Amino acid sequence: MAIAFGTAGALAATVTGSITPALPSGTAQDDFLIAHVAHAATSTIATPSGWNAGTNFTFGTYRIYFFWKFAAAGETAPTFTVSATGAYGVISR
Repeated sequence: MAIAFGTAGALAATVTGSITPALPSGTAQDDFLIAHVAHAATSTIATPSGWNAGTNFTFGTYRIYFFWKFAAAGETAPTFTVSATGAYGVISR
């Protein structure tokens, strides 16, 4: 079976603290999930439990992260702990 884009969840954004991007609608067990998270800080974002760190890019004081996993039965949205300078994130399947 080929990998194909399903849909993306709602964008999560904050100017302080952590974010919890919503899972895409229709997420089912074994769906391949990718979380895209960006923030304006030089600190790092910890990988949530059950997720895998992909790669991250740093552009001056901005960072972009990619995390991935295969959805489990009853999958719940992860929380990404970020610095207090703002963050944006979305999860795609």
